[in-house]
Amino acid sequence: AVTVLAGAAYRLRRPAAVQVAAGHVWVSSARGNSVTELDAATGARTAMLPAGRYGFSGPGAMTAGDGHLWIANPRSDAVIQVNSRTGAWQRRLSSADRLNRPAALTAAAGRLWVANSGGNSVSEINIASGRLVRLLRGRRFHFARPSAIAAGPGRIWVASAAGNSVTELDAATGQPLATLSGRWYGFARPAALAVSARRLWVANYAGRSVTELDAATGALIRVLREPRYRFAGPGALAAGAGGLWVASLRNSSVTEVSLVTGALIRRLAGRRYGFAGPDGLAAGDGRIWVANRAAGSVTVLRP
Repeated sequence: AVTVLAGAAYRLRRPAAVQVAAGHVWVSSARGNSVTELDAATGARTAMLPAGRYGFSGPGAMTAGDGHLWIANPRSDAVIQVNSRTGAWQRRLSSADRLNRPAALTAAAGRLWVANSGGNSVSEINIASGRLVRLLRGRRFHFARPSAIAAGPGRIWVASAAGNSVTELDAATGQPLATLSGRWYGFARPAALAVSARRLWVANYAGRSVTELDAATGALIRVLREPRYRFAGPGALAAGAGGLWVASLRNSSVTEVSLVTGALIRRLAGRRYGFAGPDGLAAGDGRIWVANRAAGSVTVLRP
């Protein structure tokens, strides 16, 4: 089943990201400077968090954990934290946390990790206190316009769009363990990361491909390429509902592949899906949520 959520009731303006948490679905609107809250069961709008009260400025990437939702605001070098159950404002993270055009977020083991595309750095923040634990930057990290970040067992993975690389960090110490790069990985402007079980997936926006790695060792498993998959500007990933879902911005499609074998399961495109510049993906409760930035809508898939 497919449902497209659009229109004045949703007030979505250039939706940039979508996040599922605590029975709610949250959609950030970069042009509307707002975050819309949806009911995860029905898709109905339950609230809108406005800029004036929350301090949004071009809200983009989001992540959730420990009862919180964090929204990156690259225009103001800030991250806004709200209660993921009630939507209540909690705190604003900014200059004290050394944020510089935050592009991606992930939460794990009591820490919030923020990839700063403007500072070629990663801020590690204590979730309980909201204070900076450490700023990770310098040549040994090989960050070059970090664009995506994901957490795995004992590891933090950071993709660098300008460096065509993925850096592996120790989640306990923040120390760099390895930097993966080279033609065999197929990295080409990596734009998104997803972790599922023992796999790390990397969407290569400029390479029209998705790279599959062993999340424990970083070893290359395979590179999924055209023409079978027909990726075109893959920029968002989500693991859920039994598969890995890949949103392609350039041809307005969503592709599902097997989490086990990498085999193509299906490719979704056409008017019935309402895809138009799909730029955000999230999985939860057996549904896949797709943010369509060009259409100001969200498509709900029930595989």
